[in-house]
Amino acid sequence: FGDILAGARAGCRTILIGAGWGEDPKDARPSHQAADIAAAATTMLALSHLHQGNPMSDRVTPSEHLKVKIWADGADKAGILELDKNPLISGFTTNPTLIAKDVLAHITTKPVSFEVFTDDVADMERQARIITAWGKNVFTKIPITNTKGESCVPLIRKLAQEGVRLNVTAI
Repeated sequence: FGDILAGARAGCRTILIGAGWGEDPKDARPSHQAADIAAAATTMLALSHLHQGNPMSDRVTPSEHLKVKIWADGADKAGILELDKNPLISGFTTNPTLIAKDVLAHITTKPVSFEVFTDDVADMERQARIITAWGKNVFTKIPITNTKGESCVPLIRKLAQEGVRLNVTAI
């Protein structure tokens, strides 16, 4: 529920897909809940229409209308490969130590983002250079700040200027 809590604190509407896991703290309740990706996209489409004051239309599909890209986040190879078949999924983010090479052997056209797993900015740079070399569709996920509160913006600028494909996590 960390993502739900972060989204809520940022003032965003959040959608929990599936039943969730672990504790459900009062302040981490999602705005909406959906059984699967398709139901979440339908919810997002409805919210988009409400926000824009447009009536719902059966002729508009979520993938045609939404200005939101849905990235699947997980570490289950079978689940990721199943979601890859869904046209609503734009890309993936996962932990590189778990399934990197296995997933990249199957997902070659959609972007896949692997997060660094260190708090040390110098080590983040080292890991980013390794991760980005894994494939043309690979992005390196780096936080704006580490858990010590240190800014990673100078590193992000440096890597971006060098052409490293990045997924920057702001929350």
